[in-house]
Amino acid sequence: MKEFTMVITMKKKVMLLLLSFMTITHVVSGEEKLKIEKGEFITIAHRGASAYAPEHTMQSYKLAKEMNADYLEIDVQMTKDGVPIAYHDHKLDDKTDWKGEIEQYRLDEIKQIDIGKWFGEDFQGAKILTLEEIFKRFGTDTNYYIELKKTNKGVEKTVYDLLLKYDLNLSNGQVIIQSFSQDSLLRMKSLNVRIPLIKLLEDENALNLTEQKLKEITSYAAGVGVNYKAVTKDFVDLAHNNNLLVHAYTVNQLKVMNEMLELGVDGMFTNKPDVLLELSLSFTY
Repeated sequence: MKEFTMVITMKKKVMLLLLSFMTITHVVSGEEKLKIEKGEFITIAHRGASAYAPEHTMQSYKLAKEMNADYLEIDVQMTKDGVPIAYHDHKLDDKTDWKGEIEQYRLDEIKQIDIGKWFGEDFQGAKILTLEEIFKRFGTDTNYYIELKKTNKGVEKTVYDLLLKYDLNLSNGQVIIQSFSQDSLLRMKSLNVRIPLIKLLEDENALNLTEQKLKEITSYAAGVGVNYKAVTKDFVDLAHNNNLLVHAYTVNQLKVMNEMLELGVDGMFTNKPDVLLELSLSFTY
C-alpha cells in the first residue's frame, strides 16, 4: 500500500478545531477518548452496515456495531404526528409497497411498513425504526452521526430533546449532526453550541468552493461532508487550512477508500464498515 505522510501542521489545525467545538473534559480512569477527540480517522456506518442488511434497520445497525464502526449514521425525518424516524428517502415508493412521503403518515401507519423484503427474503418483516428505538437499543456506548433531512416541524428541538433524554455526551463528539441546510444547523447550534456540526455540500458547491464560503461554514460547523467524487488534495488542504474536517461519502470500493485515505480525509461514510475499518487501521499515515 502506498504510504501517505500527513502534514504536521494539518494535524495541529484539526486538533485546534476539535478543541474549539468540543469541551474536552478529563477522561475518567479507564475510559478512552473518542477517535474524533484525538484527531483520528473515523469509519461511519452509512445507514448501518447497509451492504449486508437493509438500511436503517435494526439488523443493519447491529451488524455495524459488531464490525466496530466508529459511528452509526442515521437519516432522520419526521412522521405526520411529529415522531423522528430513521429513513433516507422522502418517498416510500422505491423500497416499500407504500406510496407517498413519510410526512403524510402517522407513526402507527409507518410501523405497518415492511422495509426489509426489498433487500431479501431473510429480512422480510423488518420495520422502520424511530430514533428513540435506536437510542434505547444501543445506548450511551455508541456514537451517533445524525443527518437532519427535511428540516421542518421543529425537528432540531425534537432530536435535541431525545439526545438529552438518553444522556448522550454532547460535548465530546459522541453525537455529530449533519445537514445540507445551514439554517437547520444554526438552529441546532442555538440549542447547544458544543455539538459538532457538519455542513453537507451539494456536488456543484463542493466543486466550486471558495475561501469565503469555507470561512462562513467555519463560523458554525466543525467540518464538511462531501461526495468522494469531488474530493481532491486541494479541496482537503483548503478545508484543513480553514480548520474544517472533511468527511467523504459514500465510499464502498476498496480502491476509492485507499485514495481517500491518501488524500487525508478525516472520515468516510461506507456501507461496508468492516472493509473500511480494516483498511484504515493498516494504513500508514
